[in-house]
Formats: sequence, structure tokens, C-alpha cells
Amino acid sequence: MIRSYGPSRFIITGPATWLSLLRQFRSCLTTDPQDKIFGLYGIVQEDETNGALKPDYSLHVADLYIGTATYLLSAAKSFDIIYESIAGATSHISSLGLPSWVPDWSYNPATIPLYRISDFKTSRRGLDAKIENGVLRTGAVVLGQVRDTGIAFGGAAMESDDILMVTLGGLEFFARHERPATDFWETLFLGREQGWGKFPQVFQRLLEAQIPTLTTSLDNHLAPQDNPMIDAEDDSETGSFFDHCKTNLASRRFIAGEGFIGVGSGYIAPEDFVVIPSGCSTPIIVRQGLHQTRFTLVGDAYIVRRINAGTGGTWGRGRGGGGKGGKGRGAGGAGLRTQTIEIV
Repeated sequence: MIRSYGPSRFIITGPATWLSLLRQFRSCLTTDPQDKIFGLYGIVQEDETNGALKPDYSLHVADLYIGTATYLLSAAKSFDIIYESIAGATSHISSLGLPSWVPDWSYNPATIPLYRISDFKTSRRGLDAKIENGVLRTGAVVLGQVRDTGIAFGGAAMESDDILMVTLGGLEFFARHERPATDFWETLFLGREQGWGKFPQVFQRLLEAQIPTLTTSLDNHLAPQDNPMIDAEDDSETGSFFDHCKTNLASRRFIAGEGFIGVGSGYIAPEDFVVIPSGCSTPIIVRQGLHQTRFTLVGDAYIVRRINAGTGGTWGRGRGGGGKGGKGRGAGGAGLRTQTIEIV
């Protein structure tokens, strides 16, 4: 039995897929953690499962969750399922002992996977993965190692003053890595070029109200000078700025590495790797274990731009050149190495 507390209403439109339903009902409470899967069986179209997830309460919960992730990864031929295992800026250790790439559906994370809210898409040249004994083996493009991280942002309950300080800290982080303000604002709003045009001026106005003596020395770093002016009396723009920050910053931190800069989710630390497995929508962050080819999944990332040292190749925002209707910069370019990795 599934219970939902509060005013939420669940409306199924179009073909019901397992992954979309699992996401939609994840916040619901169940008396049995197996019902996070089996409780949805009656509203999933039969031809989508072919009986692969037929209710069997003799299964251990961990085996059920691993089997569900394995089925969805192979049936959908994409890695979208693994993004649901990302817990946020603090580590979530499942009591079920699941592999890091398998979502614990009994846990409701505060972080929304970046592939669902950013304008970043790789070329998604097809899934190339094998799963054996809970180990996910795949080829991946390696963007580099994380060398520096900003502070971890709070959740969606951040106050306005907190958001201003986090934004100011982010600008300082990008300036320290010799990146322009435009890269910061693009990263903050996850590549939505048409969405953040006035927000630099909104931020400057709000900061001037809080710290009037500070902004004079920061004028060159706060915002591009060719952005449109804002209406000082328009509270809707202020509210929109805070709403976007709460959504895009919650439980994330800025990251910088070998020629790249951006923002990431998860319990990120220096020396973690940013990679793109074949079939992934957005880059993921993995941590190397004692074995050279074995990694644990840490989080996902939005990378604003990746410069390939010594080659001149560029990799960054936009759909990959190999994707349908691709445009902009994509996954590719000279100088990026590929490696077989095992995610455990």
C-alpha cells in the first residue's frame, strides 16, 4: 500500500514508464519497501515490463532494487536510472548494501538529478554496459579530476541572505580560477542562455542593498555589461532569482579541475573523476577505489566548458554533435581519453 501525505495529486499522462513512475511516487510512504516497486505494477502498461518485474515478495529488498535498476538500464538503453541514486551534498549510506549506481527507492533525496533540469545534453551515442554480480562495467570519456571545490550549498530552505553569500562565493570561485562572470552565470543557471539575462543585475541590486560599500570594487565581476537593465521595482524578478537559485544550488557545490569548471551534486571531494559513460545524458562524478578501474558513483555534474590543453579542442554546453538535431558544443573533441570503468 502506498500513502502520500499532503496536497499532492498524481496524474499519469501519456505512456507510463517505470522510471517516470518511480520518480513521481518516490516521496510516497510504504509499509513495505518492496512496494516502492510492486505497488506501481498495476498502473504500468504490461508491454513495458513483459513480466520482468512481476511481484515476488520472496525477493530480498536489495535484490529487488538491483534487479529493477538492471532491467531499466538495459530496457531503456540509457544511464538515466543511475542518476536517481545520487543523494546530494551529504553522503547517504543505504542500510541495504546496494551498489552505488543502484537507487535506494526507500530513501527520498533532496537533490534533483541535473539531467532533468539543465540544458546540457551529450551525444548519447548508445549504451555500452555490462552488469555482473552488481558491478556496472562501461566505457567512459574522462574529462579530468576535480582539483578544487566550493562550499556545499544548503537545501531549498535557504534564506535570501544565504543565497546572496553563496552567489558571491561562487563569483569569487570562478574569478579565482580566472573564469569570466558569464561562465559563472551560465553554470548557476545550468546553461539556460535565455533564462538568466537579467539575474546578474538583480543580484547586484540586492547585494548593494545589503553591503553598499562592497559592490563598487566588484562591478567588473558581478555581471556582463551588455545585459539588459532591470526594473528596480519589479519584485517578480527578485523572486524568480531566488527561486532559480534554490532549485539549481540546493545540495550542490562548484567544482574545478583540469581545464574544466562547473557545478556538481553529491559528496564531492578533490581527486574525484568527472566522466561521461556512453549512454549518459550528463557527466557523472566517480571516486576511484583501491583497484585502478573500480569506482563508486558520487554525483552528477554540469560542466560549462572544457578546454583540451595542447589540442585546442573544446567540450562543453549543448547537445553533442552525434545527437539528433545536435547543435552547440558537445561531448567530443581531441584530447579526451576513454577508459573502461567498473562502478561498484
